[in-house]
Amino acid sequence: MAKNKDDSKPPAYDLAENVAPAEDVAESFLGFRSWTWDRKLMRLRSPQQSGTVWQPGRDEHAVCPGGKHEAAAAGCSCGIYAAYEVLTAAPYTKVGNCFGLVWGFGDTFPGDTGFRSSYARLAAIFRLAPEVSVDASQLRRLAKLYGVPLLTPHSAVISDYQIMLRFGMTDVDAELAELLRDENGRDENGKDRKQEGDGGR
Repeated sequence: MAKNKDDSKPPAYDLAENVAPAEDVAESFLGFRSWTWDRKLMRLRSPQQSGTVWQPGRDEHAVCPGGKHEAAAAGCSCGIYAAYEVLTAAPYTKVGNCFGLVWGFGDTFPGDTGFRSSYARLAAIFRLAPEVSVDASQLRRLAKLYGVPLLTPHSAVISDYQIMLRFGMTDVDAELAELLRDENGRDENGKDRKQEGDGGR
């Protein structure tokens, strides 16, 4: 449930633990978020100080670094963070990072540019240029690994994605690109399938 507005802006540890997925997350917030890609573990990590590993098929439960209370709590920086605005989350996006969306639920403290929650769940991964993310083939593998849609960003307004995800709408831009590739007889790398099949004759 949402708590009173939280205007504090302390540094966030973003500490959390993996837990079994909750059955009902009807009352939830959606936000933009970034992760680092741990190539050794083949998992997403928090870009913050905690380095929390996000496991596929699991929810994240916030943990207070001080261990004095359940997270998230008022008057503390504990909780799992996400942003309402792309520009707020963008500084954490760089080569080797992954950008996407999360659902925040449980005790949630809204702020001016985002929120922190006691629970979070990966909602979608964005298909971005490799200059600010990881390569397209890796993003596809990540989306499959975590069981979430791979979306082409089409809006900086978080509510636009909320509608898509709530109603199970597909990524129209990605489907259109796939259709065009099929019609042109080219693979995902732009190579001519006919030429590959007949040795270029």
